[in-house]
Amino acid sequence: MKLKVTQYQLEIEDTIEKNLAKVERTLEGLRERDELPDLFCLPEDFAMPHGANRSIVYGAPPRGEVRDRMAGWAREYGIYLSAGSISEKAANGKSVNVAYVFDRQGKELARYEKLHLFDIYFSNGGHFFESDSVNPGNEIVTFDTEFGRVGIAICFDVRFPELFQIMREEGAEIILLPSYFNMTTGPDHWETLVRSRALDNGVFMIATMESHVEGMKAAAYGHSMLVSPWGEILGELGDEEGLLHTTIELDEIKRVRRKLPIFEERRGDLYELVRK
Repeated sequence: MKLKVTQYQLEIEDTIEKNLAKVERTLEGLRERDELPDLFCLPEDFAMPHGANRSIVYGAPPRGEVRDRMAGWAREYGIYLSAGSISEKAANGKSVNVAYVFDRQGKELARYEKLHLFDIYFSNGGHFFESDSVNPGNEIVTFDTEFGRVGIAICFDVRFPELFQIMREEGAEIILLPSYFNMTTGPDHWETLVRSRALDNGVFMIATMESHVEGMKAAAYGHSMLVSPWGEILGELGDEEGLLHTTIELDEIKRVRRKLPIFEERRGDLYELVRK
């Protein structure tokens, strides 16, 4: 079975509405050219503008408004939609970083809240704590599609291999990774991490980033990619805005797992992976 995937590495605009409209124009263009995929993927925080107002809008809009609009895209264009992630307000005044997936009828297949928050210290003594404004999720999410079982994670989650091993144990063959790596870690770590998680688990990794904007503070790295269960990069963008079209052969999963029966060779007598 084949799966046609399109990843949209968009350049973020300065308002939520402009970003939503940009996605709508892109989908309409794909329909006009008869290029609609089975699965359309967006990056982390794809609707949120950069710049001085980012902290103001970070917890908006409330659950429902943008979610329903994205569900409408999936229904209107008859696609599976990995809707990147958006920020939704939480009861304690913070927000949650939420990734939605919808089926071809606009039905919600998955709602995933980012588990691992990006809290780091800089060499100059400064720091960035995502947890200052965001609550972590508490649920590992996998779900069924006509193309098999799919898992989902967001950005910093990719550094925690146990999460991906659990999704593989739950039957995931494809893992979606909407992301926002910056220029500090992106050039050194992005490709290695995405390929490693694909190889670790014999899965397709669909890792979607926003484009790089020169001169912007904390600019994204870009380089959206799709990696095979063998660790091969099947498609990759540079740092510019663009669409990445890839058709994957799902039988490759079984072939790779026969060649490299990693999970079957684990030493359960010495260690185990426990899902709490």
